[in-house]
Amino acid sequence: MNIILDKHIKTIMTSNLMTVGPEVIMTEISEIFNSYSFHHIPVVDKDDKPIGIISQNDFHRLQHHFTQLGLEEAEDQNRKFFASLLARDIMITNLICLNTEDLISDAVDIFLQNKVHSILICHEEKCVGIVTPYDILKSLVEPALMSKQ
Repeated sequence: MNIILDKHIKTIMTSNLMTVGPEVIMTEISEIFNSYSFHHIPVVDKDDKPIGIISQNDFHRLQHHFTQLGLEEAEDQNRKFFASLLARDIMITNLICLNTEDLISDAVDIFLQNKVHSILICHEEKCVGIVTPYDILKSLVEPALMSKQ
């Protein structure tokens, strides 16, 4: 098997996570998506245990469709709508998690068998990272790119 796929998932996970609690107002989540390049925000309880996830795609589906046209009325509607929603109202609760000691190949199997775009990585039940198909692709391609330099 590929040497990269036999490595622990913690070697490729993104560990500088931005997480939110279930009571965070959607306007704050909107600010996170607009200010950072995150595509997924884990929702965690007071002990940092994952209880849900909000994807940027799901977030954008909630926005007023005229937002794409830059209409101010649509932005106003979004602000009012998001001020009435909490993270727990829109988070996906059917989570797929791996442990930091699981292998990259385990994540590949999950991505191939499920229609998910992220896997939360836990250590002692606490959310410590996230892995996406991009992270796996990058780990496979980077060694080849570095050898060309």
